[in-house]
Amino acid sequence: MKIGIVCEGSYPFVSGGVSSWVHGLMKGMPDLEFIILSIIPPSQRRDYQYELPDNVSNVRVFPIHIGGESKKKKKFKRKLTDDELQLLFSFFQMHSTSREVLQLIHEIASEHDIEAFFDSRYFWDIVKKCSETQNVHNFIEFFYMFKGMYMPIFTLLKNELPELDIVHSVSTGYAGILASTIASQQSIPFILTEHGIYTREREEEILLSEWIPSSFKQRWIDYFHHIGAISYDHADNIVSLFERNSQIQKEKGASSNKLRIIPNGVIPPTPITYRGKKEDYFHIGSIVRVVPIKDIKTMLYAARELKNRSVAFKWSILGPMDEDKEYAWECMRLLEQFGLQDYVTFLGKVHVPDYLPLFDVVVLSSLSEGQPLSILEAFSYEVPCVTTDVGGCRELIIGRQDDSCGTAGFIFSPTDVIELVENLMMLKDNEEMRKTKGVNGRNRVLQHYQQEEVIRAYRELYERGEK
Repeated sequence: MKIGIVCEGSYPFVSGGVSSWVHGLMKGMPDLEFIILSIIPPSQRRDYQYELPDNVSNVRVFPIHIGGESKKKKKFKRKLTDDELQLLFSFFQMHSTSREVLQLIHEIASEHDIEAFFDSRYFWDIVKKCSETQNVHNFIEFFYMFKGMYMPIFTLLKNELPELDIVHSVSTGYAGILASTIASQQSIPFILTEHGIYTREREEEILLSEWIPSSFKQRWIDYFHHIGAISYDHADNIVSLFERNSQIQKEKGASSNKLRIIPNGVIPPTPITYRGKKEDYFHIGSIVRVVPIKDIKTMLYAARELKNRSVAFKWSILGPMDEDKEYAWECMRLLEQFGLQDYVTFLGKVHVPDYLPLFDVVVLSSLSEGQPLSILEAFSYEVPCVTTDVGGCRELIIGRQDDSCGTAGFIFSPTDVIELVENLMMLKDNEEMRKTKGVNGRNRVLQHYQQEEVIRAYRELYERGEK
């Protein structure tokens, strides 16, 4: 069985939760062959952040471009029929999700010069027709917005598509477009796993963006909802990590008979091994990529508040700092501005199990999450967590309806520094509470979030699809 795992902006070039999940999934099925289809921007460094498992036979890179591919203008040579033009118009109007339109785009992109299509009269007329259905004040701006919006899909589908038995995308978006095209062309099963809800994450980014004019923001939001709908229509199984996200998928158009819930899982240590003696200060840990969506700055503001309260503490932040160097620099500058050099340490990418036994608590201050592996990893070492009330974090801390393990930490509102600090102070001042919540967390992992159950569930989906 040859399974294609489609990743966007993650494995194997970027480390983090989704990439770690992909890596663990493949390692857990050494008898199956995997091919990685990695969608990345041209500027992405291509250094592997993981040692590929032996059952990964190939890594195919799919660069995704926004700009044109050639400076010299070429003529678009294909004569499009009225039916084909109507298909494209319906797609650009965000109505069509059909296999026929994906096949047509793949043919245009792979057989012809992409820039020639976007410079053609065909594209001009389609955009003009689309503009007539909207309140467009500046057609030229609208035209180039349109071109920038759809160029990535065409450059993505320009590539030769590998022959597979099953395609498995770990998000909607461009990964979902690629997986949908492969599945429809080769008539193979398509499994979609959403760790977060891609369309909601893009919507948040668009609303906060400065580079998209306000008059075009709704169009961009609708665009990502449309390509998300393509994934939902073509996927045979749509997997989320927890109940709330499954409900959101249904609200966004996913068929209820396709929906599955398969939580994340970890391999808990047995027994828990401690490296040396814990120090006499309160040791806070965070396992995060240093990027804006993880909101490292809230941690630094919280650290300043702890320092001002004369708390004896250390805060170790574990995770890569090279994904957004400007943001990492801002965080380091803030650390110096607050005088936290003796309190907060950015350790970079490290072997996390070496540090987890040393922590009294793990903090996650993310603005958006799926179901963080870092929380489950901390729980497996009996370390309680304090996390924002985003994604599936509440379910991990409080427990599902069928979970009687007890609370395993605290949740707080995103960016609420004082609420975070008060939660940390409660755990600092009550060692018995820390121990109880830590044990509760480990029990939750043992009962509901073990990696062997994740492997079993996906193996069942793969084998069912192969038949």
